[in-house]
Amino acid sequence: MTATVGGCIGRSPASDGNGMGRSGWHHPPMTLASQIDVRAVDAFAEPAFTELVNLVFDDAQRVAVMQRLCPQPLAAAALPLQRVRIGAFDGDDLVGWSHGWREPGGQLYVASSAVLPRYRRQGVYTRLLAAIEEQALALGCRRVTSHQRADNSAVLIAKLKAGYVICGMEFSGEMGLLAKLARDLEPARRALFTARIAGIQASAHATGIRRSSEDS
Repeated sequence: MTATVGGCIGRSPASDGNGMGRSGWHHPPMTLASQIDVRAVDAFAEPAFTELVNLVFDDAQRVAVMQRLCPQPLAAAALPLQRVRIGAFDGDDLVGWSHGWREPGGQLYVASSAVLPRYRRQGVYTRLLAAIEEQALALGCRRVTSHQRADNSAVLIAKLKAGYVICGMEFSGEMGLLAKLARDLEPARRALFTARIAGIQASAHATGIRRSSEDS
């Protein structure tokens, strides 16, 4: 599940020696966005990465519901073979990431993406999107997909601006209402998708006019 680009309320995990402490995230001097290094990595350092995810994706209400309804952790799925991890680094510090895997049918599913609050609105998330698409093409994928919470306007707007389209809605017991987003990486496939959407919109518009006429 790809979560938010902005508006997160984080909790303060126990200090791990990497700038996170019980009093909150320790803010080093601000780094220029152009100095942030966005690159593919084989793995993220643990336990620092898990604590970072908890900090950024903290959702007290969701956690409370899951603990009440699912007291035992769900069994982990078998790890897909072709995983993609992109990190945004300020020096040695991980300040943003995007993580996904290749799925059957030639598409890359992005399960998790985030940027630390103080590094947002500087183009870091856009660079993560571009890096994910580059890795997807390298794996032979023709499409990138993800799910976003429908109330997460920040990430929805960012992805729509980057050329992603909303191609469906789903409901998750854990996360609530989700929007499915996709971006075709081949121009011809994007053109075909746009043409089909135009046809559906024209049909819906004609149906609306017809119903309006019948009701008048």
